[in-house]
Amino acid sequence: MPRPPGAPDPRSLIDAWADMTTWWIEPATALATKLPHPPEQMLAQLVSGLTATFRDRRVDLRVRGHEVSASLESLFLAPRPGRGDLTAELTDVEVDALAVDRLSVRARSVQMLPGRQATLAAEEVEVRGTARVQALVGWLDQRVAGWTLALDDQGRVVGRRRPGDPMLVADAQVLDGTLVLELRAVRWRTLQVRIPRWLRLERRLPVPLGDGWTIAEATRSGDRVRFRLLREGFREPVSAARLREAMLAGGTLRL
Repeated sequence: MPRPPGAPDPRSLIDAWADMTTWWIEPATALATKLPHPPEQMLAQLVSGLTATFRDRRVDLRVRGHEVSASLESLFLAPRPGRGDLTAELTDVEVDALAVDRLSVRARSVQMLPGRQATLAAEEVEVRGTARVQALVGWLDQRVAGWTLALDDQGRVVGRRRPGDPMLVADAQVLDGTLVLELRAVRWRTLQVRIPRWLRLERRLPVPLGDGWTIAEATRSGDRVRFRLLREGFREPVSAARLREAMLAGGTLRL
């Protein structure tokens, strides 16, 4: 794929960044010549190189064993002294077989920490997304222990503990990592008993994500669910060799 006019050469960018990650083993007198740019400038160049390589293309990521595939719409770094705030817009996303229409990822205080293996650090990570109700309910069904969740023929969320138990028909939302099921009816075989709107009967079930992530909220609008995920921050080692290989070949990014 031809590089857009004026776009940086990914080869030179990633090679320069690789130089940055090994400066600490050189004598102190060599730092001025060995470190081509300050770390925040190298981070900006890396973001620029990734954008030039993958924008409007499919990106395959492998992060801590999780498979992510998406189209990269944009990647933007708002620089601050020593670090930056990063925003990524992704479309047509698939995360561990969960289809998501769109993801917006924002991370504060992103910085590249040099060391024997460079580390990408960030604080206050927020992910906003939109997915189909059916896909998200199927995803929740695999993560809420002791319950079977699905959609009925009318698109309502239904759940039960064991085969043969009465089926609960509910309005569902996720708040602060908890699935809240507000009971609307109880169905058993051909019998259905509706619950009046004024009567609030709820069942709350934890939705564990692990790895420091929390579902802050997930609410339904028609056949879509808008959700927001939060994480306090992360530190992730980054392989310069893998980045170089992915950027030059347009292949999978492994983090």
